[in-house]
Amino acid sequence: MVATKKKSSTPRTLSVPMYRPKSLLDQTQLENWFTGTTVGLHMTKPQMEAVKAQGLNDPSDLFDMSKEDITRLFETLKSRTYDETGKQLPTYVLTSRTVSRLHVCAEIVKYLSLVNRDITWSAITWESAQIFKEEWKTIEEAAAAKATASPKSKNVPIMEWIYSFIDWTKATVGKNYCPLFYLIADEDDRDKTKPEDAPLLIPGHHFGGDRRSIKDEIMARVSTNTAAARSDNETLFDALCTSFANSPLASTIAQYNESRDGVALWNHIISTYAHSSLHEKVGKDAKSWMETTRWNGPQDGPLSTFVDKHAKQFNIYERASRNSRLDEISERQRVTWLLDGITSTDPIVLVAKAHIKAQDGTGEDMRNRWELASVHMSQVDYAGKQKGSGRRKARMVDAEVSGVSAGGGGGGRRRNKKARLETDAAYKAMLNLKGGTGKTGVDLRYYEKSEFIKLPKNQKKELLEWRATELAKQNITLSEGGKGKKGKGGASLSSVTAIVASQFAILKDGIIDEVKGLLGSPRKPTPEEAAAAAVTAGIEAYKKATATADVGSTVSFVIPPVGEETAVGTAVVGGTATAPIDDATNPESPNALDIGLDAKVSEAASVGLQGILKLNGRKND
Repeated sequence: MVATKKKSSTPRTLSVPMYRPKSLLDQTQLENWFTGTTVGLHMTKPQMEAVKAQGLNDPSDLFDMSKEDITRLFETLKSRTYDETGKQLPTYVLTSRTVSRLHVCAEIVKYLSLVNRDITWSAITWESAQIFKEEWKTIEEAAAAKATASPKSKNVPIMEWIYSFIDWTKATVGKNYCPLFYLIADEDDRDKTKPEDAPLLIPGHHFGGDRRSIKDEIMARVSTNTAAARSDNETLFDALCTSFANSPLASTIAQYNESRDGVALWNHIISTYAHSSLHEKVGKDAKSWMETTRWNGPQDGPLSTFVDKHAKQFNIYERASRNSRLDEISERQRVTWLLDGITSTDPIVLVAKAHIKAQDGTGEDMRNRWELASVHMSQVDYAGKQKGSGRRKARMVDAEVSGVSAGGGGGGRRRNKKARLETDAAYKAMLNLKGGTGKTGVDLRYYEKSEFIKLPKNQKKELLEWRATELAKQNITLSEGGKGKKGKGGASLSSVTAIVASQFAILKDGIIDEVKGLLGSPRKPTPEEAAAAAVTAGIEAYKKATATADVGSTVSFVIPPVGEETAVGTAVVGGTATAPIDDATNPESPNALDIGLDAKVSEAASVGLQGILKLNGRKND
């Protein structure tokens, strides 16, 4: 529970001593603890008797021993000593293994004192002590770390500050080796059972009940009335004073200056300002943010930041719901709001969203698991993601565009920049391609992208098909690994084609099922549905291309111009353009060629296919 409910008003008492754990080991277990090779301290029986003679009769005696005391014990055992007759007594040199194990057991006993538990065999055996050693090391490191400053309350809404301060207490470790939050946690979250009634420890570990770590155990069972707890309480008071400095809340400190009781001051703040109606308002505001806030593109900041804000708002809602009557929000609903909030028409973003929706059905997929969906969307590549580059370009599409032709022709300064996925051989060949004037009146030459996008749709299409045909005549391929060379027969399909095939294999099953019937309905498909249809068309084009390609021939995709409703996607194989397979005998086949799409829907479909190609270009970075 979030600590925004007032705690009980029981008067605080004077400090109490630390609990001294009792040893619950029987004689057999005690001897095994001293002499066991794998479960104990690995002493010999004479060494055990010598240690007992020095006052260490069972593990509970370690409660009174510091590290220095244990070191002196070892030094005493190996020093020469004499009896009253002057006879030298036996000396004992304990192994380094025994020494290190005894130090760890001493830490365990002090920990059991901290959490008000007695010493059981499962708690002190060396097998479980090894696990404790690693966990305790991280806790000591956290306790030694320098604490951050508490959040300021000046000019901050009171509920926002309360939540921030709670987060601070959860991140700040005190003298009792756990976050200061234990001082202000709700009483219902504390376990005040006596040692004999405490929940059994989980086998092999040092915590019990519903706790899942040593830190959780301390938070639940540590006393709030020891000297260490009183020190933590004053630390809490100082943190509140720092937070209230120069704010309207500063006046509330005066009545607590003498007692320096941080818990009492916190309870006063909660009872005055954090009633349930305020929690409910905070929760409703957070829910409204998740339902209505939109991300239209990089102009709204990074997509990963938008996803993180969604998670933060849900955390706020969750905290508010624990202190008011708010409905539970399922993971599926959270994913729905996230997808609805991402309204960008970037092709990569559209494909990523379609991929999440296509997985729906198992209950453990991205459509129904917030963590999976949020990570997936945070990692999406999209135009403008890299600041300063203007556009994070997909190299495979750039290769299709900037390498349309080469040679003469006007059109301003040309940089002739090679795209990442273009091979040296292909790039040089593109620069030397010359074709005069095409049927549509376009100069068949090299174009920069800025020139290419200004061309009419029919000229763009002719350029793409012409370039593919000319390269096929020269038997140019992209070999595995991206190193270009001329094919001599027997060469495998290009690595680019292999990547496209791999990505289609991942996407096709879910998306084909999702798209079936959508585009045939009376209503116009959404951009996402059209994008998915384009993916389907691309799959069919790929299947057609790979089925008819001769060894060594080039395989590439042609992006259809906007408005050409009958050309959702085609593949160029060895210079011959082939349309997607028209399986008229199968009524379930999502045949894009039979669907009448207007210009806007055709554009959306084109964008979807581009998205797939770009996604594969990114995968080959």
